Amino acid sequence: MSRHVDPFFIDSYEASFEPSTGALLAAFSADFFGTCHLRKAVVGNIEEDLKTMASVAFDVFERKSTECASNGTVKEADRPVAVPGGFTYHYVPCDE
Repeated sequence: MSRHVDPFFIDSYEASFEPSTGALLAAFSADFFGTCHLRKAVVGNIEEDLKTMASVAFDVFERKSTECASNGTVKEADRPVAVPGGFTYHYVPCDE
C-alpha cells in the first residue's frame, strides 16, 4: 500500500480485513490532525480499493491542512471530500 500513500500528509497507515465480515479496513493517520478510518464491505480489486482509500484520506487531510493554514478563511466544509460508493469513512481528530 505504501506506493499509494502520500507521505506529505499521511504519517502512518495500516490495512486489514474485518474478521467477522471480510470487509477491507484501512486507517491513515496524520500528526496533529487525527486518523481517517475507511471501510469497504464488498471487496473488489484489493489494490484499487486501497488506492481509493489512500486518496480519500489524502483529500481529508489536505482540506484540514488548508483550513488550518488559511486561519479558517478556506473552510474544510466548503470543499467536501467525495467518498466513492461502497466506501465509508470515519474521522477521529487527535486529542491535541
